[in-house]
Formats: sequence, structure tokens, C-alpha cells
Amino acid sequence: MLVEILSLFIPPLKTWRGEGYSGRIKLKKAALFATFLFAFAWGYAMARGLEGFSQIQIVKTPGLSFRLILALTLTAGTFIMIWIAELITRKGIGHGVSILILANYGASIFSTFSEMKIISHEHSPLEYFSLLAIIAIALIALMVWMEKSHKKISVKFKEGIVASIPLKTTSAGTTPVEWTSILVMAPLTIYGLVDKPTSQKLLLALFPPNIWYFIAYSIGIIFLYYLFTLFFYRPKKMVTFLKNRQASIVSPPGIKEETYINKSLKVMIPIGAIYLGLIVFAPYLIFHRIFSFSFGYFGGIGSMIAVAILLDLMEEMRVKWKGNNFVKVAELHDVPMAGLLKSLLVQKGFPCYLRGYYHRALLYFFGPYIEISVLVPEGKVAEAGAVIKKYMDSNILTVNLTN
Repeated sequence: MLVEILSLFIPPLKTWRGEGYSGRIKLKKAALFATFLFAFAWGYAMARGLEGFSQIQIVKTPGLSFRLILALTLTAGTFIMIWIAELITRKGIGHGVSILILANYGASIFSTFSEMKIISHEHSPLEYFSLLAIIAIALIALMVWMEKSHKKISVKFKEGIVASIPLKTTSAGTTPVEWTSILVMAPLTIYGLVDKPTSQKLLLALFPPNIWYFIAYSIGIIFLYYLFTLFFYRPKKMVTFLKNRQASIVSPPGIKEETYINKSLKVMIPIGAIYLGLIVFAPYLIFHRIFSFSFGYFGGIGSMIAVAILLDLMEEMRVKWKGNNFVKVAELHDVPMAGLLKSLLVQKGFPCYLRGYYHRALLYFFGPYIEISVLVPEGKVAEAGAVIKKYMDSNILTVNLTN
């Protein structure tokens, strides 16, 4: 993520970012180098922290050798996880990083079963679990429906082919929640260094069930939802991209293409912001109030990410069950353009799957470690590549069409 942000300003990184797939390989190497530095520095800081633990002697032989060994061990563990994720991506089903995140989510759910069992003894077990199941299923159904919902913006190419750009209803993904937390808590953390008693009162005011918690986070989510939607979706950039490929957006008579996209987004933004706020506050408003404990794994950002990953997995399994061996032909990091490419390939009669589409759609610009891979049947690689080269951008190709 840091490398992605720096690539907007630092000339070499900015150049690589515009080179398509080949540039992304270079950015990935830069990200791995930055990962090594951060992991080693964090491991070294952890070692220093363990040495300075005053209540009990955790480290028997403190010193430079201990710090270096622990830092290198933790760094090696980090890269082993990256290697496992790469293996899953190449030889398994789904995106490796997504699978590891999903596994962590699943482990978190099972760890809460004991708490559920204790609470259920205070109620009728059948009624308790029935109500819990109904609420959980309703929340998951809402997430699935929202993540799959989108507005199709028709695109007509010069040759008469009509494809579509899917504008997702959840146009800003989950990023408004994460950044709201930073914007709300960071000033209080800094202020706490100056006036601790006052800072503690402010911190308590920004935790549930205090009303200021819901007010502050609601305002932050709505504001950032508008901001990030405008950042992620660039109507002018879309229109220019299509004009360069002799295509245009099919808009209602008298309405400009950019205006049509902007109006569509303005309709979806309030819906997406309300949905995101509901999912964030659901764990407390439902599970804490009704069941008297915080069972946040059937609500919250974690569950949204898990649902998105499962949608990607189900789609990949569905296409692979048909018996075709799918091969990666292109890689994108732009969610709307990935949807347009899939629509084009389907119009041309090529079965297509976008690996990582739903997960990346929650992260957009802030998820460069989840690329959107375009997979087509092995026997259709050359034809699909030709379509991509003609109607989209040859820089996104991951295969050599001359072979």
C-alpha cells in the first residue's frame, strides 16, 4: 500500500505504475524490499520491547544477538507466509492472500463458540441459536446482495459491439471505515500525550454505547464515502480511455457521458454509505444488545471481506467445474475496467473469470496486493489476448501473443 501511494509522487515508481503488467512486477519487487525493511525493523523493536519488560524477565540473554535473531526469525516468517500465498495463487484455487485472510476469519469464528455456549445456558438454547442463526443469515444475505449489486453503464464500440462497465453499489468499499478510525483516534492519541485525564474522557466518549461514538463514526464514514468514491471513479478518465479506443458511453439523450456517470454515482453513494454504517454498527447494536456479548464476526468489516472472498472462490469453482483449464491472460488494478473487459470477452464468446474481483472491489486503490487476474480457457488464450490488445490495453497482458 505504501509503495502504491508513493508511486503517485516518486518519478521512478510513477513511471512503473504506468507501464502496465511489466511495471507492476517492478513495483512488486519494490514492495517486497520495503516489506523486508519494515518486518525487520518491527521485529527488532519487538525484541527491544521484550528485553525492557520490567514485571518479569522474559529474555534470559538480552543483547544484540537476541535482537537480530528474533528480527530475522519474524522477517523469515513473514516471507514464508508470502511464499505460501504465492503457491496458493499459482497452484490452488483463489488468490493466496485472500485465502489466508479467510482462514484467519474462520479461526476467529471458531474461537467464539465457547462464549456462545456459556451465554446460551442463560436462555432457551433452541430459541437462542435460532434467533442467532436468523440474524446471521440475514446479515450475510444482505452482504452478498450488496456486493453483487451494480449499475451497468453501456459502452458502444465503433464496430457495433456493446459491452458494459459495472459501477458497484458499494462504490467506496471498506476504506471509509478504516480511515475514519484513523482520523478519529489519531488526534486523541496525540492529545493524550499532553493532557492524559482529558484524553481519557474523550476516548471513553468515542466508544460504544456513548452516542458520540455513533455520531463521530457516522459523519466520518459518510464524508469519506463521498470522497473515496470520487477518488476511485474518475468519469473523465473513463470517457477519455474509451474515446481513445473509438468507443463511447451510451447515455440518455441530452446528457453528457461524464454527467451520466456522475449522476449514477450520486444515486449509489448514499445507499452504499448507509449499508457500510449498518454493517459496522451491527455487531454492537444487535449482538451486544440482544445477546449481551460482542459477537462481531457475523457483522463488521471482517465479515464483508470474508463474504467477498467467498464470492470470488465460488465463481472460480463454478467455472472450473465445467472442465476447462483456465489460464491467466491479463492483470488489472482498476475495478470498473476489469468489469468492462469481462463484458467484452463474454460478448466475444469467451468464458472469463476475474480472480480477486470482489475482494479488490472492497479495497480499490488501497489494495495493490490483491490484483485482478483475467482467466480464460487455455485454448482461447490467443483469441482473448487479441481482443484485449484491440479493445483495451496491451500493457495489461501477461502472455506473449507471438508464441
